[in-house]
Amino acid sequence: LYQGECQRCEDPVSVPSSAKPSSLAHLQAGKSQWKLSMEPVVLRYCKALESLSYPYPQCDLCTNDHAFEHVVAEKHYKQVWRKLDEVDHLSYADAREDFWQVHPFQNGRFCLRFNHLDGAVELFRGNSQSSFSGAQVRAPGAPPPPPPPSRGTAPVTMGTPLPP
Repeated sequence: LYQGECQRCEDPVSVPSSAKPSSLAHLQAGKSQWKLSMEPVVLRYCKALESLSYPYPQCDLCTNDHAFEHVVAEKHYKQVWRKLDEVDHLSYADAREDFWQVHPFQNGRFCLRFNHLDGAVELFRGNSQSSFSGAQVRAPGAPPPPPPPSRGTAPVTMGTPLPP
């Protein structure tokens, strides 16, 4: 990844049926469908963080310092709906920005982030959450873009040591 570039690792678990974020199918289908849809993503996300030697994450959306597996629970589902009530007047694209939880690693040079609304997961090369705004997001399996004109360096791949 180039500086400021974002790679989607997991697509959203469902798409909205209208412009409203509350129309996401996995939300509309109830707490059981929520759990079925979100659980595989949450488990893969926690495994990815563990592979990075990241301290076990807690849920930042809720106020009780729950372990991250709580994301599939009924209480979390209800908390998502409460937060959604605050932003449901926004478009899905705008509202989902309020649901990201960011986990920086490698001294903050990279971030892995999880979307509590739709289950999307993205990897970003950069050092702050605000840097995600306007980042080019590449879908899983998409070829890398050409290097920026001013850089001319090869993209970072897994296993390649990062420059100091």
